[in-house]
Amino acid sequence: MRTHLFLVLALILLLAGCGGGTTDPQTTSAKTAPVPAQTAALAENAFPAMTDEPAAPEPAPAAGEESGLTEEFLTHQRFVLSRVNEAEVPTFAESVAPALEFGVGFTVSGRVCNTFRGAGKLADGRLTVRDLVSTKMACPDSALGELEPRFFQMLESGAHLSMDGANLYLKQGDNTLVFTADTSPGAVP
Repeated sequence: MRTHLFLVLALILLLAGCGGGTTDPQTTSAKTAPVPAQTAALAENAFPAMTDEPAAPEPAPAAGEESGLTEEFLTHQRFVLSRVNEAEVPTFAESVAPALEFGVGFTVSGRVCNTFRGAGKLADGRLTVRDLVSTKMACPDSALGELEPRFFQMLESGAHLSMDGANLYLKQGDNTLVFTADTSPGAVP
């Protein structure tokens, strides 16, 4: 029984470190939840509802409309969520902003409420993340709490990925998430 408890605790600690942030104990608590003012702002400006419709596969881009993105190009880049279905996302402290990161071996990681990580694959303009694991903490914000499982579903089932300037678009059905490149120092995972 102790072995199982130890393994569960080790997995939780490992996953908690997947957010790409610092491991300084003084700053770790700041990464786990938005500050109250941010939470209140997010609750007042909740995201438009993402549809619960089963995900129909996005058609591959037509000739001449390919995303042009490659795993190599995205590796070592971090993007911060800026819009959900045309609604602006409230500004968060850098350490708690919902984010998507692409690491070595095309590992896809980041955070919404919880940190997550999985094995990414980019083919025909579609991003798919398999073996997706995440921490399982309750989300202190209802809008982010509703967004997180749908975002994870988009990653697992595959979503069309494209980029325009500094904006990265993740689209599946009627849902579009827009991430903006994080160019701050230390943003590379």
